[in-house]
Amino acid sequence: MPGVEGRPRTIEELVATNSYNPMIVSDLEEYVMMEQFEPEKVNITIMSRILTKALMAMPSMDFSLCMYLIPEKLQIEEPFFTFTELSHLLETANFREFWAMAMRSRDLLEVVPGFEQAIQEYAIHVLSITCKRVPRHILAEAVNIDGPSLDKFLAMQCQKCGWEVETISEGRQMVVLPDNEDNNPSLRKVQSDSISLREVARLFPVMS
Repeated sequence: MPGVEGRPRTIEELVATNSYNPMIVSDLEEYVMMEQFEPEKVNITIMSRILTKALMAMPSMDFSLCMYLIPEKLQIEEPFFTFTELSHLLETANFREFWAMAMRSRDLLEVVPGFEQAIQEYAIHVLSITCKRVPRHILAEAVNIDGPSLDKFLAMQCQKCGWEVETISEGRQMVVLPDNEDNNPSLRKVQSDSISLREVARLFPVMS
């Protein structure tokens, strides 16, 4: 792949030295398209890293676009089948199963910097648009953090993002997420289809 000023010269450098960055998506998709026309030359290692980066881009459609360009006969083989399963678990917000499967697939995923953090951010995004209050244990499953590490994580989110932690019955904790247009419909801006009296008045000269 020809070099571009400010970017790595090869796809190997691109996937090895960068955590997910939307600016490199076009380069990755170009590589996948090249492999589509010469499937016998597919580099499994590089393709795995590209798909890992695409998972890190959730909820964008990068993963689906990349899989669409991979020959169908390869999609049912490993490691592509595993990536498809991981994507499905993320799309269905089955985070507990996702992290368990990701742990079993560490050799595929951890070669790309920032993978765990990117998925944690996606999990937080999903929770924030669907819930206002999340039990601590559900949040722990979603971000794959527990114990003192979760305490530290929550303290940081409370400070930076406006989260709150409430203690309810029997010492259980509930995480309160900030309101937004998705988890609080009352904040949505409703566009009215009605016509104001002033607009109606403007029509009278035209109709007369």
